[in-house]
Amino acid sequence: MAVQQTKYKLHGISYIIIIALSLIFQQCNDSTSPNELNLSAPSNLQMEILNTGSVKVSWRVNSNGAQGIQIERKLGENGIFKALASVDNSRNFYIDSTSKSTDSVYYYRLRAFYNYQFGDYSAEISLNLTFAPPASLTFVSEDIYSVKLSWNDTVSNEQGFQIERKAPNGEFLSVGRVIKNSSSFADSSVLSGDTKYTYRVRSFGPGIRIAPTNEIEVTPVFARPTGLTITFVEDSLAILNWTANNPLRKGFKIDYIDTVKTYSKGDSVISSAVTHSQKAAFKLNVPYKFRVYNVAGNRISLPSDSATSTIIFKKPSGVLITNTEEGKITFTWSDNSDFEKGFEVERRETAGGTFTKLNLTIAPNAVSASDVSVIKTNVQYYYRLRAVTKKNNYSAYSDTASVIIPFQAPTALGFTEVSSSSIKLTWYDNSSIEDSFRIERTNLVTNKDTVFNVPSNRNDFTINNMDKTGQFLFKIRAITPKKNLTAYANDLRIAYTATSIVEQKRVSDTMEVTSVALDTAGQNLFVAGGNGVIKVLNVNSGSTIRTIISDSSAKINSMAVSPNNNYIIAGYDNGRVVVWDINTGAKIASRVFSNACLSIAWSQKTNQVAAGFSDGKSYIIDPVPGTLVIKKSLTPDHLAAVYSIKFGVSDSVVVTASSDSSLKVFKVLTGGLEAALPNSPVSPVLSADILPGSSRRLVYFDKLGNVKSRIGTATGASYSAATVITTHPLGNGHVLGLDYTSFISVGSDNLLKLVRYPSIGVVNTITPHSSIVISVAVSANKQFISLAAKDKSCSVWKVESRWEKL
Repeated sequence: MAVQQTKYKLHGISYIIIIALSLIFQQCNDSTSPNELNLSAPSNLQMEILNTGSVKVSWRVNSNGAQGIQIERKLGENGIFKALASVDNSRNFYIDSTSKSTDSVYYYRLRAFYNYQFGDYSAEISLNLTFAPPASLTFVSEDIYSVKLSWNDTVSNEQGFQIERKAPNGEFLSVGRVIKNSSSFADSSVLSGDTKYTYRVRSFGPGIRIAPTNEIEVTPVFARPTGLTITFVEDSLAILNWTANNPLRKGFKIDYIDTVKTYSKGDSVISSAVTHSQKAAFKLNVPYKFRVYNVAGNRISLPSDSATSTIIFKKPSGVLITNTEEGKITFTWSDNSDFEKGFEVERRETAGGTFTKLNLTIAPNAVSASDVSVIKTNVQYYYRLRAVTKKNNYSAYSDTASVIIPFQAPTALGFTEVSSSSIKLTWYDNSSIEDSFRIERTNLVTNKDTVFNVPSNRNDFTINNMDKTGQFLFKIRAITPKKNLTAYANDLRIAYTATSIVEQKRVSDTMEVTSVALDTAGQNLFVAGGNGVIKVLNVNSGSTIRTIISDSSAKINSMAVSPNNNYIIAGYDNGRVVVWDINTGAKIASRVFSNACLSIAWSQKTNQVAAGFSDGKSYIIDPVPGTLVIKKSLTPDHLAAVYSIKFGVSDSVVVTASSDSSLKVFKVLTGGLEAALPNSPVSPVLSADILPGSSRRLVYFDKLGNVKSRIGTATGASYSAATVITTHPLGNGHVLGLDYTSFISVGSDNLLKLVRYPSIGVVNTITPHSSIVISVAVSANKQFISLAAKDKSCSVWKVESRWEKL
């Protein structure tokens, strides 16, 4: 209880100090008027024990014009007041930091002063420091939010209690206060467990000096999690599991870090679960370190031991091609990842190609797929794939697998003859996926192409109505429903080729025969003599159908039949050229030339006549009724007689043979020279022809008995050197083309040779007459040959042919 003092107690040195202070204040404030000065004593003194142990004295200022307030203090009731400090008159408190804990009571009083004048003292106020501190501080318990302490209250006049705490190596700091008569405190500022704290308690209040309790050490048990495991189930989701070890927890907090960054804050969740799905933009194949904390309110445990996991997004492996068929390739693989959203497949053609992505949708966890985009056969395809996540992250590429869709070409293309107008093609079928076979036929004479489609799984096909005057190139390959094609089988070239000459009819006559001719089908034989008479004979019966008697007795050197078999043209030794009506024997047209007509031919396609003369001249003649019209002069002329003249190459050119030892090829359209071919060694050329169907294959007979050949370019601009095909020991021979590869030669040795060119040479040699053959003719259909011999006999021969491989 405060003791009030009413009289001054100034003794000794204290009095001297007061007198000195009064003099100082007086000197500093001489301007104050004594009438205005009020030195009334301070009132309402209060005392407070601060946390630092200091004593705070406060009051109400009642003086006016004073220089300051003087504070005095004594120890014990019988002690002597001594000046402690002075403060400005405007101040209303003072903190005594020199108070010490003793068994006595401190007394304080105050008064106002002005220079050496002092006012009355205030009432005294005292502070008793002689009671015991709170006792028996103990740790009671803890809960989610706080650590609970208790103690014994040993005093009765305290204002309250202050609780102090320090961390290891720290200083005591106040963590809270409670009111008087309290005996417990809950420290809710403890944030983490597993840390050892030191606690003590002080009381405070008027007249009470704070004294601490005993110190106690407390380790709050807010346990941390253990057993943390991490599993990545996709590239943005990690599943965490742990053991909480803390029944006080209300939730948890997660930190994670990659290999280069500091820990970043993960989720903080209010939940009692011990598993969590952590979502973040995690990177593939990067180690991540996680740790987890138990949380309750503002309390947090120490972190768990860290756990490290890596998003392993393995590439697919073991790619195998399991099935190949046209338009579809199926492949399998091993799925080595757990959280892909699907797979991407890439394909390239050939080893050096570029991979391109296929438009395939492949579900997660799939282990097979099929490529049904346009796929070629016999091309090597390479495949690779990679897994892709929901966040469009990719695995590495798988290994590469390659495959070829085999589509084998047919082989061994051959044929057999069915009839003179039919053949059967045969081949080996080497594939099982074809939809059909495509047979391509080219007529090498006309360049006309024909295509035949044959169903699948066949190995033969019969073609009818074959053109016996052509040479044919056959090709075959297989084709699939997707229009994939194999390579071609071997080329097959065939032609209806002469194989032998068989006699059909022999006719003897009383006149000397100088020239023979046959109609188109070889049914009528035309025989001309040196007296200018023409006889028309039936080949089958040998009887004379009609005799055409010329108005000239000149020798007929050459004859030719019109394409329609109605007319025959004859060239006479006296230069006359006459067209006769076969059916009536009437003369239709004629013209007289200045020199003997030695050779004559009638175009089967253009209805034009070509004639060669003894003076080396040649003409294209229009056989119109009346006077024959010269359409073109074939220039330049030969230097000597034109022994032979023939149409060739679709009747667009004419070849002439001359005793000047040369051959010439003329263009019918212009009459100009296409090529001049000298005979080497120099020998008169007796006869020449262009093989039917061959654009530029010349065969000719020279005076030395050599049968030669020359091969020209497609335009006839140049020809190869002369090649001897066969020989007759004597000259005075003839050479006539039969088909694309065959011709006959007849020499003065009385031999007829059937020659295959260029592959197998002479295939048939016969002696047709007992005397020299002086004239030879071939029917337009190339199936019959007529011969006239010097013994006044004539014969007709059939050309036996079959389809043969060239």
